[in-house]
Amino acid sequence: MRARYLRMGKVIEDMRTQERKEAMVDTAKRMIADGILAVEKIAEYVGLPLDEVKKLQAGQSI
Repeated sequence: MRARYLRMGKVIEDMRTQERKEAMVDTAKRMIADGILAVEKIAEYVGLPLDEVKKLQAGQSI
């Protein structure tokens, strides 16, 4: 029974992590579309790796 609750906790944690990542990607996409900041600054401010922000800028999914 305890193992089941631990697995559920892990699933919930994974879902939250995925939601945070999606929010970071959405924010980065909006910042790229705005065109004011360099991709290096976007990566720094949003917390995504620079290579992922460059992929988003090129229209690729991450």
